[in-house]
Amino acid sequence: MTNLIRVSRQRSQESHVDTDHPAPLYTGREPDETTLTRAALPVLDSLCAELINEPACLILTDSKGVVIHRGGGDGSLLQALDSVNPAPGFCYSETGVGTNGIGTALEVGAPVLVNGDEHYTGSLRMFSCAGALVTHPVTGALLGVVDITTKAKNSNALLLSFAKLAARRIQGADPRRGEPAGPRTPRATTTPPANTPAAR
Repeated sequence: MTNLIRVSRQRSQESHVDTDHPAPLYTGREPDETTLTRAALPVLDSLCAELINEPACLILTDSKGVVIHRGGGDGSLLQALDSVNPAPGFCYSETGVGTNGIGTALEVGAPVLVNGDEHYTGSLRMFSCAGALVTHPVTGALLGVVDITTKAKNSNALLLSFAKLAARRIQGADPRRGEPAGPRTPRATTTPPANTPAAR
């Protein structure tokens, strides 16, 4: 277990997170149209199309960890995810559900991979998740997190790389159309790996 995970688990304990069942707060609000959603949703729709019926799911949150969008994944994974509520309107902050790819990335301000038993809450230990920050390409302001989640048995080293690639693609998208902007806007120059992180 890395020091980053140990410190995160200590924060989770200090926040009195339930060690058995995550309790993400439901905000009850529909996601507003923002710079993030305008840029991210077309990008995520494209990436999620590659993950249909694959054991991996992409999740987008705002800067507070509130889920805005979830896509991709096979039936078994989606059913398992439904039991822990990483769904639109639910907040996956570290103070709410403990060590996890979304909340811990927000806490440390950097991409993070949380594998299986590294999660603080027991119900999340069946998953591995990688979260990467999405920042404004001009101001650098934090906009949200893009996370890729799979069952722990399917975890591999490409999870975090795929999450960071998705974040770069969102940052390089034109928020007016969700398409690559002109040369002044930073953008990813790589293409997605032929085998997704969910490849077995």
